[in-house]
Amino acid sequence: MTLPSILRSRVALAALLACAAAAHAERVDVTVDAAMPWVGFVNLFERPAGAADRGARVDGFFLNTDLAALPASIAGSQAMLAPNGTLGGAPRDGTDWWIADGKGGHLPNRVIEANVYVDTGFSGVALGGKTVRFSGTTLASSLAAPYVAYAFIRDFLPGYQSGYTESSVALVAGQAFELTLDTVLGHPVQYGFALVGPNADPAALGSLGSITISAVPEPATPAMLLLGAAALLGWMRRQR
Repeated sequence: MTLPSILRSRVALAALLACAAAAHAERVDVTVDAAMPWVGFVNLFERPAGAADRGARVDGFFLNTDLAALPASIAGSQAMLAPNGTLGGAPRDGTDWWIADGKGGHLPNRVIEANVYVDTGFSGVALGGKTVRFSGTTLASSLAAPYVAYAFIRDFLPGYQSGYTESSVALVAGQAFELTLDTVLGHPVQYGFALVGPNADPAALGSLGSITISAVPEPATPAMLLLGAAALLGWMRRQR
């Protein structure tokens, strides 16, 4: 093996190792972890028209750590969410939550987006300016239609001004999920889960199901790069 070839190989190896270190330094991996400061927020929307999953936004409620009000829970490396039968109460006339169905009964008149998440804007977890990768797996879901759940990463303007950049993915029972978002330095960042669907009749909650999400082992991306480096070293030795 000639000297220039050896030098080229060593330069390639150094570049590969540098890429591995840079990728590991710039990306932050997050998942379900009860040790993190999870909080809850409810967004209320009007009853949707047509095929839309929600209408105009009506209001929002910050629940802080009262996750049971969503309802949701974070325990160990697992998260659970279920439809809300507390807001709106039992079906009845004279409220904004229910509308007569013309058959003596009532239909939901609000859509609830229940969010459980980690918010770096006040938790002290530094994610702004980094590539955030959020991963996990949906262990089980018995959610009845039309309830849906998804994982998200959101990048807000400072002060939580209107609008945000979001990466999201639907949660499907038995399937892993992974999403990434390049965030902006100084911006508050959120990652977590949302369950969207109509306000529920408390008497019907047993038939509406729930969803359970869990953390998964971290993919060995840096390790794979190091394996590539080892293969390159082996090739260099064979060439010698």
